[in-house]
Amino acid sequence: MWIFDNCEILEDDDFKLLHDGELHSLVIREVYPEDAGIYYCKAFNAAGEEQCSAKIDVKGKNERPCWARFNDSSVWGYLMDWNRTV
Repeated sequence: MWIFDNCEILEDDDFKLLHDGELHSLVIREVYPEDAGIYYCKAFNAAGEEQCSAKIDVKGKNERPCWARFNDSSVWGYLMDWNRTV
């Protein structure tokens, strides 16, 4: 489950939710300034619940993407990537 601005993110034209085994990804197809903020990923199973979060900053369109960091030390990292047609 992905959460932004206290609301669950549902898949639509703007957001794509991917999963491959234990890897879960959120793809934001087109990023706008209002997409900046803290995103949470929550996982649930019979053993309990865990969550981690990442702060996303939206910069100008000519600036390079950067790594985002989870605040959970058990997560070793992830890569933000996107494709843009100009």
